[in-house]
Amino acid sequence: MNGSMGDAIGFACSSSGRNENKSQMDMKVIKAELVALAGHEQALRILLDELFGQVRQEVGTLLYTLHQDLDEPRRFFFYEQYSDDAALQQHMESPVLNRVLALAAAHLESQCIQTYGMECSSWMADKPATVSYGQAERPAGSRWVRHDLKDRQNAYCMCHACVKFRPQEEGKGCAIIAEVLATAARLNVVLPVWECRSFEPRV
Repeated sequence: MNGSMGDAIGFACSSSGRNENKSQMDMKVIKAELVALAGHEQALRILLDELFGQVRQEVGTLLYTLHQDLDEPRRFFFYEQYSDDAALQQHMESPVLNRVLALAAAHLESQCIQTYGMECSSWMADKPATVSYGQAERPAGSRWVRHDLKDRQNAYCMCHACVKFRPQEEGKGCAIIAEVLATAARLNVVLPVWECRSFEPRV
């Protein structure tokens, strides 16, 4: 860390491929607050968003999220979780991260970064150490499915708890989900996309 803002930037969530059967205190947590210079908040946000694809590929990054203050948009709050020191170090040494940091420094007024050890919460302790995939038969044919999420898409979709979720009533309800569902029907996927006919598992 050493006071660098490299530990704090990003907003993506990513599953870890590491074995989680380790000491609970191995997990590392970062809490950070960044304040952009007046008029620089949009430029800083663009730089932070650039890390999305990078963080998703980092093994050992359990959570990497960014929040922007609604009342004072110059303020950004980060909360990050890493499976262990090695995962945190890998994140900090990322070439993409360090390039963004160099550019972001010109837009910062201040920063405050803190690091913690953390015990696994119950939902994290119950999470499978690895994600498995397999074939499932559907009316439209066979497709690849994440075993731990098979048939559970409704339970994880916010739309199903929304009063505007009325997909059977044409022209009514939420226009956003109507467009999403139309795209899903055209591509023949289940939303959220935890089932896909075109999925190819990595060897």
